[in-house]
Amino acid sequence: MATQIAPTPVLPFGREPNSYPISRQLAYRILLYLNIFRLSIAVLLLASIFKPELFNVPPILHINLARATVFVYLAFSLIFFYRLKHERGNPFPFATQAIISDLILGTLILHAIGGVNSGIGVLLVFVASTSALYLPPRSALLFASVAATAIVGEAFFAASMHDEAPRSLAQAGLFGVACLFGAAGGVALVQWNHRYQNLALQQTVDLANLEQINELIIRRMQTGVLVLDDQQNVRVMNESAWSLLGEPSYQERRLPDLSPALSAALDRWDQQETGAPGVEAIQLKPGRTSIIPRFASLPGNSSTGVLVFLEDAEFVAQRANDMTIGSLAQLSGGIAHEIRNPLAAVTHAAQLLAESDHFDDGDKKLLRIIDAHCHRMNDIVENILQLSRRERSRPEVIAIIPWLKELEKEVTESSLGQHIQLFFDPIPESPNILFDPGQLHQVFWKLLENAATHGAQEGRRPKVIISVHLPGLSQNCVVHIEDNGPGIPPAILGKLFEPFVSTSKKGSGLGLYLAKQLCEANLADISVESGIDQGTRFRIRLPMAHDRRRHSINEQDYL
Repeated sequence: MATQIAPTPVLPFGREPNSYPISRQLAYRILLYLNIFRLSIAVLLLASIFKPELFNVPPILHINLARATVFVYLAFSLIFFYRLKHERGNPFPFATQAIISDLILGTLILHAIGGVNSGIGVLLVFVASTSALYLPPRSALLFASVAATAIVGEAFFAASMHDEAPRSLAQAGLFGVACLFGAAGGVALVQWNHRYQNLALQQTVDLANLEQINELIIRRMQTGVLVLDDQQNVRVMNESAWSLLGEPSYQERRLPDLSPALSAALDRWDQQETGAPGVEAIQLKPGRTSIIPRFASLPGNSSTGVLVFLEDAEFVAQRANDMTIGSLAQLSGGIAHEIRNPLAAVTHAAQLLAESDHFDDGDKKLLRIIDAHCHRMNDIVENILQLSRRERSRPEVIAIIPWLKELEKEVTESSLGQHIQLFFDPIPESPNILFDPGQLHQVFWKLLENAATHGAQEGRRPKVIISVHLPGLSQNCVVHIEDNGPGIPPAILGKLFEPFVSTSKKGSGLGLYLAKQLCEANLADISVESGIDQGTRFRIRLPMAHDRRRHSINEQDYL
């Protein structure tokens, strides 16, 4: 099952989902610092009231109110400090209570000590500005408006009570504007900080997703990948490399212990002046397939080490062989197409000459030889053209038992039935398979033609038996096509499905190769078992379709 990377929902960095600008942990920290500031201001105010000569404080208008308010302010500060240390609930209601108490007590202290001229208005400006750091923007601006109104209102009240001109109104207005601008600036600063923190969080999420994707790609690669440090310790190993190294224990991290041969190859590469990657195939473990190691230095810190790619030598050879065969098929297809027209002319001329009465039996024998070889050349041309223009499979759901019965009937009524004895051994259940119907017909027809060509022994028609098997819990249906011919020599058996390999001088060596290619195109598999004078059995493993209600499958869903 493929690993899916779910997108991570992105809220403002550390932000509470209820519109508060910061997280609870950060709110507790800010409130703790503000409460320390509140305690310090309360102590300083208390000292300035009881010892005014030490601080050169002007006469206080309402000394009793000032003392009572400062004591209450100190008591609230101690209560808030205790709650911050011992309560770990939602801090935001506590923050709202703290700023309300600051505004009320600050306004009373401002009135008791001497109004705007005392400078206490700075305390209200500070309270209003810092509220934007931990309260929602609307609440922060509301409290800033209240603070500004309190300062200006105190200035008007002081002027009206003492029958003096409001000389401090301008200063009060400046304090009020400072409250509003301080809160607005704090809101803007918090939002700017959120944008950049959100960007950082989004980039962190993207990097994490990319890291997961890269890890998934490396893990699913057919090529083995190792990352080594400068001490040849394995830092990263994908599943392919783990398999090629013989499935070692995950506690084994030293490359010389995992594979001395690969460690020696790395040392040889490291000593090369040109730094060219090694291309010689080596065997990592006894009895394991040979691999081709390739090395690359990692950029950055020299202690990072080396990136090692391990490629299966057989897989590389097979890939090169497939590329060669593909190129050869295209070239051969072009040549075969050019041969087809003159070959048809030669065949037609030979047929016309065979109808003439001016040739004796010797000449007619030569004409029959020409006609036979023309048909053989035409078969070769047809196979090459089929190889060069192979179409992609279009699998459909096929009930294999009825389909094989129709094939048996078709073979019996055709000329192929004159060369083989075909027997079909059905089973009661008819499994459904997934295969391209036209390509499935080509596969079976080529195998039956192969039995007719190579299975004949002492002039007798070969006996061919088709049987169907359903192994246990397998997801495949297995069909056997078995003949009683002379068998296949062991020297040829391992190369039987390679192109241009044949046991008959009359064969092109492309029939079985095409059959294998058609099976692989439909996610099927074909193999052979044979022995001298023991006959030959072809084994075709066909993918099953369990949903019988479906009648066709989209090619993109299947490939």
